[in-house]
Amino acid sequence: MSQTDLILSAMQRGERFTALKAIDPPYRCMRLASRISDLKRKGYTIQTRTIKTPSGKRVSEYWMIIENAPSLFGNSMSRNNGHTSEGLQ
Repeated sequence: MSQTDLILSAMQRGERFTALKAIDPPYRCMRLASRISDLKRKGYTIQTRTIKTPSGKRVSEYWMIIENAPSLFGNSMSRNNGHTSEGLQ
């Protein structure tokens, strides 16, 4: 199974990705943004936001909206052109 297929499968289960998570097994992906681009070109809708790590760095987080799945953030997220209100702080 390709990296793109592994990432897609995990996202369809509701998992979220950052570059750091993508490096770990089983994904072993050094270029997550490229794999996300591949998925978008195939027609998948991938949401993106910038999050701040505990060390203060800003990284992109990617996920798919899964219909009828419980939100990881309750009602605190609002959809606005694919971005959330919790982006940069």
